Formats: sequence, C-alpha cells, structure tokens
Amino acid sequence: MSVIRIKGLGGFNQIGASSAMVQIPHLGKNIMIDSGVEMSSRRDGTDTIHFTKPHAEPDLALDAVLITHAHADHVGNLPNTVHKFPNTKVIMNVPTFHIAGQMILSTLHLMESHKINVSKEYHRNFISGAKRGLLDNQNNLVLTPGWVNILLGVDAYFGPAGHIRGAAYIVLRIDIGNGKYKYVMFTGDISVYDSPTVKGMKLPEEFIDKLDAVFVESTYGDRQLIPRDEEAARMGYWAKLTLERGGSCLAPAFGIGRCQDAYIDQLNYGGIDPLLLDGLGRRVMDIFADPEKGYWSDLDHSAGIDLRNDPRIQYVGNRVDREDLIYNSGPFSVVTTAGMMMRGSCAWQYATANNFLENPANTLLQTGFQAENTDGRSLEDAAENGRKIRLGGPEMVIYADVPKRLQMSAHADGEQIVGLIAPLRPRQVYVVHGHDNGRRGLEYNLRRAGYNGAIHLPMNGDEIEI
Repeated sequence: MSVIRIKGLGGFNQIGASSAMVQIPHLGKNIMIDSGVEMSSRRDGTDTIHFTKPHAEPDLALDAVLITHAHADHVGNLPNTVHKFPNTKVIMNVPTFHIAGQMILSTLHLMESHKINVSKEYHRNFISGAKRGLLDNQNNLVLTPGWVNILLGVDAYFGPAGHIRGAAYIVLRIDIGNGKYKYVMFTGDISVYDSPTVKGMKLPEEFIDKLDAVFVESTYGDRQLIPRDEEAARMGYWAKLTLERGGSCLAPAFGIGRCQDAYIDQLNYGGIDPLLLDGLGRRVMDIFADPEKGYWSDLDHSAGIDLRNDPRIQYVGNRVDREDLIYNSGPFSVVTTAGMMMRGSCAWQYATANNFLENPANTLLQTGFQAENTDGRSLEDAAENGRKIRLGGPEMVIYADVPKRLQMSAHADGEQIVGLIAPLRPRQVYVVHGHDNGRRGLEYNLRRAGYNGAIHLPMNGDEIEI
C-alpha cells in the first residue's frame, strides 16, 4: 500500500513559518508546500526573524516547492530553502511571483538597514537563494487556475482562494498505481468576503468526495467576523470626517493586500481628497494594475476602478515627497506600510512627525491586528487607556482620534471556513495555521455543522501518514 507522509515543518500549531513536507516514498520524491517565516518584535521595536527549527534546516532532499501566496509567513523563507536546495523546482502563479519579488526586495532593504536583524551568513544565503528561487523558475509559473504537472506521478491543482491577489489553494494528485490516486488539499489562507481587489473563494465542487485529507487554516476558526463592507464604510467615514475638520488621517496597513484594499475602499467612499498611497503598498498596487502581472483568475478585480488611469490615484514618491506632505501641505489622508507601525517605517514616520498624534483634529486608523511588543500595539493600548507613550522621542499624550481597530481581515471566519470545507466531505481534516483557540474553535464548528470525518489538530514536527 502506498503511504504519503506529511510532516509539519512550521505553521501547524502557530500562525507563521508555514511549511509542510510531503514525502512520497514509492516515487522517491519530496515536495514542500510553502516556505514561510515567523516574525516577532523586540521591545525596542526592531523586528527579528524566527524560524521553526525543522523548517529552517530541512533534512530531506527536496524536489519541488509549491507556494500558496506571497505573504511572508508563506514565502519569506523561500530564498533560504532554495539556497540549501539549489536544484529544486519552485512553482507559484504569476501574481504571487511578482508580489513575492517585491516582498523579498523589501525584506532585503530592511535587513540592510538593520530594521530586521539577521546574521551575515543568513543575509548572503538570502540574496543567493532569492535569485535562484525567482529568476531561475520563471518558466514554472502557473498562468491560470487548473492542473499542473509537478513531477512524474504528481500533479497539483492551483485554485483561487480569495485572501489576496494570487492566493491559491493547492490540491496534490498523487499516483499510487493501478489507476488510483490520492488527493490532498492545502488551503493556504482563504477568504470568503469580496475585497476591492479579489473576490471571495468559491466552493471547489470538483473535489467533493475526492479528498483524502484537507490541511485547513484556522486563523479565525473560533470567531464570527464583522462583514467587511461595514468596516470599510467605518473607515471611509472617519477619513472623510477628519479632512472636513481640517485634520489628516493615517491608515497603517500591511503592504500586500490590505494597503491596496484600504486605499480603494476610501476612493469608493468618496469625498476623501487628497488621498495618497505610500510605502510598499504603492509598488504592489502597480502589480495589481498590470493585467499581465496582477491577474490570474476570475476572482481578481479592482472594484470598478481603473488602477492605471484613474486621476484620483496619487502616490507619495519618496522620503522628500513624504516630508513635504507632512510639513508643508494641508489636510490629507494616507494609506501606507507598515501595518504594525514598525519603527522607521513610512507609517511610523507619519505618526511621529509634526505632532501628528498630539493634534486632536487628526485620526489614526488601525486596519488590522497589532502584535505584542510592536509600536502599533503600544499605541493602541495607550490610546485606549489614556496613558502616555514614547515613540522614538519624548513621552506624549495622544489627543488624535484612534477609533477601535478595524476588522478588515482577509481571512475567513469559523463558519465561513466550515461552509467551504464541510461540503467537500473530505475523509480527514487537519486543522493548522492557528493558535489553540482558533484550531479548537474550528473543530467545534465543523462538528456542529455535521461533519463526521476525522478531525486532527497536529503539532509542528508531527509526521502524518495518509
């Protein structure tokens, strides 16, 4: 009997460093699904990179790496992996390739400016692996959703997963002989709500009753999220109100997906002028605007806006333009990186310049989760509790408006995940990519919905036989 072994290299019982090794002994092949990093922050605000040990140093020969999407926790370790296995085949779709390139370039800049602290050896390996992993694999790009041959006896289906442009779920079809196959799905990160740049994932009906196992994300498996359009309207309301009262509005956001969505949300709300995009967000927006780089499925769209030619779209070009905007302009609304206010980031520069946070006419809109020990979390706590805060200067009291954090997640909630997975009737479900409450919450929601198959909550390092 042919057995498939799947080992959790990272991201099984955590959010970050996602990676799974699929071992196919009867074919003598090994395939990695995703190669991510886990990020955490020191109390001084400087980011550092952490890896799960098995993922940082894979101990098996590697024939192919398949990438679900271009967020760092799924592709950020790809350069290191390819450096160790220079002959491995790397497969991802077109938007993921171009977005990952920008993310990796941004990461290199942060390393070289010491905002991310890594060893010299890691830095050298990262540069070498980035060139091999991306430039040497351009002929392996997935152009449209569908089946792709990976290796002799192994095919992969890349299907649109919502979440961000290019995000894909991956189904492996593995030949086990005598005309039989095993099917294993890795969801990557999935979303059901339509955002301004990508519509929500649809039920992949072609896989009903076919899947031997599903490895499903559970980031918000225990929650029910506020409808996204309600939060987008709340953001637009605050941005417009701020400009009307003579203040400026700052919306820090993650550079891939969140920045572009928040910017288009404000454009569509109307009456927010001038509205500017800064940081990594503008380079990724250029990819979204390019039909040859930013589109691969019928879920991709731009909410009726011509991203190439709409005259309302304005970028902040560089630091000089940014300082001119901060000190010499009137009221403005800006969407920019970094979402958690990394020290030295564009968002941090806006927040700490020209007494921004001490001006009661201004507004800071936090568009997503703020991790422990980040300036974003410190600012959120200080605003909520009326405490003083120090952000690279003297202590200050925040008089600017800091509304309750916007729930603009690009992940599906528990009920939405169940709505995609339970109807597929897979033989087994492995709940990954979540903390304990999210994973147990999704297990509960699956049972409540009547799913009767086996449900597992594997840990990093576990080896699973299918």
